[in-house]
Amino acid sequence: MRAHMKKLLWLIGFAAVLLAPSARAGITLGVYYAGGREIERTDKPGDTVWVEQAMVHTLIPDAITGDPIIMVPGMGLGGYIYLGTPDGRKGWAQIFAEAGHPVYVYDIPEYSTSGGFDVNKCNDFVDAIVIDINDLLNPVATLYYPLDPNGLEITTTGKGKGRKTTVQCPELPPTYAYWSTNSTNKNIWSSWGFGDTTDAPYPEVRYPVAHVEQLEKHFPLRYQDLLVEDCAPVTGDVEAEALVPLCEKIGQPVILMIHSASAACFQPLLQARPDLFKALINLEQAFIAADSEPATVSAFAALVGNRPFLSVYADYIAERGQTARKELSQAITDAIAAQGGVAGFIDLPAQGISGNTHLMMQDDNNDMIAGQIIDWLMAHVTN
Repeated sequence: MRAHMKKLLWLIGFAAVLLAPSARAGITLGVYYAGGREIERTDKPGDTVWVEQAMVHTLIPDAITGDPIIMVPGMGLGGYIYLGTPDGRKGWAQIFAEAGHPVYVYDIPEYSTSGGFDVNKCNDFVDAIVIDINDLLNPVATLYYPLDPNGLEITTTGKGKGRKTTVQCPELPPTYAYWSTNSTNKNIWSSWGFGDTTDAPYPEVRYPVAHVEQLEKHFPLRYQDLLVEDCAPVTGDVEAEALVPLCEKIGQPVILMIHSASAACFQPLLQARPDLFKALINLEQAFIAADSEPATVSAFAALVGNRPFLSVYADYIAERGQTARKELSQAITDAIAAQGGVAGFIDLPAQGISGNTHLMMQDDNNDMIAGQIIDWLMAHVTN
């Protein structure tokens, strides 16, 4: 009898936990594919596949108190940079969702992580190489830059090495990760503020470099479109195109968070569909504007209009060779403020916060930086 009573009390207590408001509150996780287009396979006529769609991870809080926010990763990076950290802490996606924002983490359509990778591009490229009439017995070739107006100039390797011919190739070939940790080309240690050289971290660096292999393992395969007229009719930019149907699905103006080179999406999106965006967050932009000339800055500020605009910059800017982009972001901030708009600038080193990197969303104080952004949004972006 006593055993039955204990079991009954345990069941009552367990049910109470399940029904408690704090236990019911949470975040609903999901995956959605935005945009894309259906094409015929070049290797199997009649069969169609989807390409250039973007994979979107969704984190929707039960209690929504903030505006929806779309997080876009920088060049050569996937949504992983927002979804977690190499050492297992909460990512910005979860932190912002816990603060009441519906979060949509966008993967670039042209990257393999999205599933929008167009295999036809591979086939087209291979076909172009195989028809190398100068060396039919050895079709293996390597790209020879720069691009030729009539195609790509190919230098053969192996038998007949050194011969050159021009072949028609509509796209750049798919490539491995854009970034590296063990070469001088696009080395993340020097480019992103991890350290002077590979495996030589700065003493105060806040990135969890002991687990950097997790970052390396996520680097996606990618291809880049040379011709976008046929596949990005709204924005003219394949990376930005799928953001339009995503915003339309969300059904209300969104906060758009852009990181690094993906800031190039700002201009085509604001020109094509300004109604979709309520506020803009710039994380160490590259290519917001072509240059720092006053006319260029003013033109971009006019494009932003009355939307709140926030820039965030971390440490080691001079060491990373990114002083110009920081100064440009400051000039844009000043221009927006001068026209009566709302513009903010979070300069972490100026606050005495050192050691943050280009991947501040994964640094060991990522929760503090997220908190500053969330506080700014609460103060300047109304529901």
